[in-house]
Amino acid sequence: VMLLPAVGQAQFMITTRNDVEYIGIISSQDKDSLKLKTLNDKLVSFSRENIQSVDTLKTRVELRDGEVYIGTIKGINEKEYVLISDNAGERKIQRDMLINLQISYIEDDFSNWAVVDKDYQLKLENKYSMFGTTLGAPGVFNFVFGYQFGKVAVRGSLGFSWFWTGAQANLMYNISKYKHFEHNLSIVSGIINRLDDEELGYIGLYYDLNYNNFFLEFGPVFLTQFGHPYQQIVPMASVGYVHRFND
Repeated sequence: VMLLPAVGQAQFMITTRNDVEYIGIISSQDKDSLKLKTLNDKLVSFSRENIQSVDTLKTRVELRDGEVYIGTIKGINEKEYVLISDNAGERKIQRDMLINLQISYIEDDFSNWAVVDKDYQLKLENKYSMFGTTLGAPGVFNFVFGYQFGKVAVRGSLGFSWFWTGAQANLMYNISKYKHFEHNLSIVSGIINRLDDEELGYIGLYYDLNYNNFFLEFGPVFLTQFGHPYQQIVPMASVGYVHRFND
């Protein structure tokens, strides 16, 4: 009888009789079969008679804030790993904070076998659309829509209020992005039509961030009134909810 780690209590590698290897934690098991949750959140079922070997593994995670933890993975979900650290107890590791995740049979030799969270990172590189609403420029109450192509994105805003209407276009360069956060620099151009028939135009440079769909953008713009000598550099901003369809 093959003894396996308790459900959800350790990370290990299963090698099948046709020499295929799977890494993860046990989701459930009975006397005839078990289910393994892999690093990329997939559930794989095995019959016990098809298992050749089971090896418990050590994991080393390196985070963006410089912290490093070594232990065994207890749980996996879309947002985080739960790691039982050898020296810090149970730690919840946010996946978007990972620089590297390494796995090894031997704790002191992580160069032996490195596994980066590639499936999760690949998900972050997907092209995706965005849609939401904001308060602020260009029209006080705004609808925001756009598309992320990777490092470059485009976004548009259409707004209105009791006093004017406005439209804005952003050509953006992505500084960095993760599953639940991104920030960008953009060249922005817009127009504001006041109800007294006064028309203003502007160009500028914006910085924006999106954290769990909370959206903020701001920056200086060069504002001019069409048909008049009025010109001025002013700050503009908007804040609201913009959903990124990057699941």
